[in-house]
Amino acid sequence: HRGSMFVLSTQQFQMLIDFNTTFGGIKLNNLLDLGAGDGETTLKMAPCFENIYTTEMSYTMQWRLNQKGFKYRIHYFIIKILF
Repeated sequence: HRGSMFVLSTQQFQMLIDFNTTFGGIKLNNLLDLGAGDGETTLKMAPCFENIYTTEMSYTMQWRLNQKGFKYRIHYFIIKILF
Protein backbone atom coordinates (compact mmCIF):
# COMPACT_ATOMS: atom_id res chain seq x y z
CA HIS A 1 0.00 0.00 0.00
CA ARG A 2 1.30 3.43 -0.90
CA GLY A 3 2.20 5.39 2.22
CA SER A 4 1.72 2.45 4.60
CA MET A 5 4.50 1.23 6.79
CA PHE A 6 5.08 -2.17 8.29
CA VAL A 7 5.19 -2.11 12.09
CA LEU A 8 4.44 -5.70 13.07
CA SER A 9 2.54 -8.78 11.99
CA THR A 10 -0.40 -10.32 13.84
CA GLN A 11 1.86 -13.13 15.05
CA GLN A 12 4.45 -10.62 16.31
CA PHE A 13 1.75 -8.68 18.18
CA GLN A 14 0.42 -11.88 19.76
CA MET A 15 3.94 -12.74 20.89
CA LEU A 16 4.48 -9.21 22.22
CA ILE A 17 1.44 -9.37 24.51
CA ASP A 18 1.91 -13.10 25.18
CA PHE A 19 -1.60 -13.60 23.84
CA ASN A 20 -1.81 -17.39 23.89
CA THR A 21 -0.22 -17.91 27.31
CA THR A 22 -1.53 -14.90 29.27
CA PHE A 23 -4.97 -14.67 27.70
CA GLY A 24 -5.41 -18.27 26.55
CA GLY A 25 -6.04 -17.07 23.00
CA ILE A 26 -9.39 -15.60 24.08
CA LYS A 27 -10.20 -12.25 22.47
CA LEU A 28 -9.78 -9.20 24.67
CA ASN A 29 -12.59 -6.66 24.95
CA ASN A 30 -11.45 -3.36 23.43
CA LEU A 31 -8.63 -1.90 21.38
CA LEU A 32 -8.28 1.89 21.12
CA ASP A 33 -5.77 2.91 18.44
CA LEU A 34 -4.95 6.62 18.81
CA GLY A 35 -3.76 8.12 15.53
CA ALA A 36 -4.52 4.97 13.57
CA GLY A 37 -3.45 6.36 10.20
CA ASP A 38 -4.59 4.09 7.39
CA GLY A 39 -5.44 1.26 9.78
CA GLU A 40 -2.89 -1.25 8.50
CA THR A 41 -1.32 -1.74 11.94
CA THR A 42 -4.78 -1.82 13.52
CA LEU A 43 -5.66 -4.67 11.16
CA LYS A 44 -2.74 -6.68 12.55
CA MET A 45 -3.93 -6.24 16.16
CA ALA A 46 -7.66 -6.60 15.43
CA PRO A 47 -7.85 -10.44 15.59
CA CYS A 48 -7.07 -10.23 19.33
CA PHE A 49 -10.01 -7.94 20.21
CA GLU A 50 -13.81 -7.99 20.14
CA ASN A 51 -14.19 -4.22 19.57
CA ILE A 52 -11.80 -1.92 17.73
CA TYR A 53 -11.94 1.87 17.99
CA THR A 54 -9.66 4.28 16.18
CA THR A 55 -8.95 7.99 16.24
CA GLU A 56 -7.52 9.98 13.35
CA MET A 57 -7.36 13.69 12.51
CA SER A 58 -6.66 13.33 8.78
CA TYR A 59 -9.81 13.19 6.66
CA THR A 60 -8.01 11.04 4.10
CA MET A 61 -7.02 8.52 6.76
CA GLN A 62 -10.54 8.65 8.26
CA TRP A 63 -11.83 7.71 4.81
CA ARG A 64 -9.39 4.79 4.63
CA LEU A 65 -10.38 3.62 8.12
CA ASN A 66 -14.03 3.79 7.11
CA GLN A 67 -13.32 1.68 4.02
CA LYS A 68 -11.77 -0.96 6.27
CA GLY A 69 -14.83 -0.94 8.52
CA PHE A 70 -13.25 0.69 11.57
CA LYS A 71 -15.20 2.97 13.88
CA TYR A 72 -13.29 6.22 14.19
CA ARG A 73 -13.46 9.50 16.03
CA ILE A 74 -11.27 12.57 15.82
CA HIS A 75 -8.79 13.24 18.63
CA TYR A 76 -11.00 16.00 20.07
CA PHE A 77 -13.58 13.37 21.01
CA ILE A 78 -11.03 11.46 23.10
CA ILE A 79 -9.59 14.59 24.70
CA LYS A 80 -13.09 15.72 25.68
CA ILE A 81 -13.72 12.37 27.39
CA LEU A 82 -10.41 12.47 29.27
CA PHE A 83 -10.77 16.03 30.53
